[in-house]
Amino acid sequence: MIFQPSNGSDIEEMEKQTRKLRTEISRLGEAIVATSEPPHALVAMMGERERNLAIVEAKVAALKTAPSVSRPGGPSP
Repeated sequence: MIFQPSNGSDIEEMEKQTRKLRTEISRLGEAIVATSEPPHALVAMMGERERNLAIVEAKVAALKTAPSVSRPGGPSP
């Protein structure tokens, strides 16, 4: 079986996205601490970003573990 190498730019783009999400999560956390109002909307926004982060991190891990299986066109016979 011949495996295609992973596209490094895909991984780089997803890692860039993880950094952005981590920054947003951190800022939302700071806003939650600083607010005197109930932070329901901020907490919901943080949860959404944490879910997105988990998805992107799982995709990056999958590409790094089995690059050709995780990509369309996968392994060639």
